Amino acid sequence: MVARFPVSLRWSGGLLRASSSRRRGVSAMAGGGEEAHLGGFLEYMDMLRNYERSGVPRGAGTDSDDGFDLGRMRRLLRRLGDPHTHYPSVHIAGTKGKGSTAAFLSNIMREQGYNVGCYSSPHLLTIRERISVGQHGGPVSAASLRDLFDLAKEAIDESIESENGSLTHFEVFTALSFLLFSRENVDVAIVEALGELEMPQMSYEIVN
Repeated sequence: MVARFPVSLRWSGGLLRASSSRRRGVSAMAGGGEEAHLGGFLEYMDMLRNYERSGVPRGAGTDSDDGFDLGRMRRLLRRLGDPHTHYPSVHIAGTKGKGSTAAFLSNIMREQGYNVGCYSSPHLLTIRERISVGQHGGPVSAASLRDLFDLAKEAIDESIESENGSLTHFEVFTALSFLLFSRENVDVAIVEALGELEMPQMSYEIVN
């Protein structure tokens, strides 16, 4: 029986935006038609503020109106049942090579028989590339992502309303990835750096 985690690795306002049919078309082509199974998920996500497209505010990371409110993310995760506390995580931080390091480590652990969840960004062709789960290592299926979104949508809607529309594309998608990893009962999650987001069971950090 595979252990939960290998001993050898135990190291100490307007915030809504219009959707873009052009971007959705590119994603659909990249997904080989599978994106059609996402239903209204892409349209919903496109309405959220996406700092990867608009640029990070100059005051991000500071104690100002432009700073990111990490409490907002914690409150969203709480509504979803704090899924990030249900498994150990490896947090990969740095400026270069985070994505490749996440991929290498995920593949190493999969080869050892572990059920691995991996979250990284950005994606190249389809947003599904940001999440992989299980032992196959490929992008999460459109059907799985759609079903997950349908399950979580009510809680996300409530969070958006309670946060006065300030939840971002990145926050929502990150929370969904943590929820998926919990539901898939992963042995470990490999997570590319999320700033200073606290994860109570995050025990390991690899710094490039």
